Amino acid sequence: MRIKKIGLLFLALVLIAIPVLAEGEAADNIAAVVNGEEITTSQVDQYANLQQVIMQLYQANQEFSRLLFTTNAGQDLINEYRKLKLNELIIKKLLQAEAKNQGIILNQEKKDEIFNKQIEAIEENNNITEDQLVEALKKQGIESLEAYKKIFFEQNEGAILIGELQKKIFDSITVEDKAVEDYYNKNIDSYKYGAQVKASHILVDTEEKAREVLDKLNNGADFAEVAKEYSTGPSGKNGGDLGYFEKGDMVPEFAEAAFSLKVGEISKPVKTKFGYHIIKVFDKKEAGVKSFAEVKDSIKSKLLNQKRQQAWSDLIKELREKADIKIKI
Repeated sequence: MRIKKIGLLFLALVLIAIPVLAEGEAADNIAAVVNGEEITTSQVDQYANLQQVIMQLYQANQEFSRLLFTTNAGQDLINEYRKLKLNELIIKKLLQAEAKNQGIILNQEKKDEIFNKQIEAIEENNNITEDQLVEALKKQGIESLEAYKKIFFEQNEGAILIGELQKKIFDSITVEDKAVEDYYNKNIDSYKYGAQVKASHILVDTEEKAREVLDKLNNGADFAEVAKEYSTGPSGKNGGDLGYFEKGDMVPEFAEAAFSLKVGEISKPVKTKFGYHIIKVFDKKEAGVKSFAEVKDSIKSKLLNQKRQQAWSDLIKELREKADIKIKI
């Protein structure tokens, strides 16, 4: 009991000491100045949810957390974490300012639209009515949906503005069909595939059980239904379906058996390190190359995502380079 009390006392002292971990700085010391706007260490710690992180660390490993808060190396580590979060906070503030610079605002109509979608999502995800939601909010000290709306935008308006900015930038980016075709031609080797089979299997623990299952199948039982009833493998709930696969995708014994079967044929029990398998082949494909038509959409999506991420990274880099940033910690 005494050890437990000492531990709790240590945790309480640590939590009180959080704002002064950075070389004894006061909670309102300046962490950075961004375009004339000050960011305090307490704002950084709040953004980083530092108290919650510390409590989780303490609950997971008390000895490590003691070392973390009683050694110079530990304090250096915490300050590095604080600097990392400060960088995130600076980027967030720059992006919020850029959103406003580009004329992105949250007028009342837009706020109503966003909030109504938020409420609909909460009700759908939790399978509750609006009245039940209001009751749940009241239990948390929030008296009405209007009060929740105010809190919601106080906590999320900045993130919403950044999201709207990102959407505006992403919507302006396109990928030409020629770029997609060029990518396909330059990376044609990555679209080659070996011979494939489409198969299902039933996995059981013993050869005796495998032969019992095989007897049922030989007597006309439906393969998928038997798989659902008997298979211990993860595919059992899907009727044993494994989709298309190449030889190298499976353990050797399984692959050899599957590729030796004809379409529609069912194997004898096949032993692997996982147990005993009954395999049925539904289709076979010779080795080949996926056509441009087959992969066009996926390539376009990949290139689009790459261009979007590059544009977003470029914007952040540009904003940082243009900004007057003074780091104080």
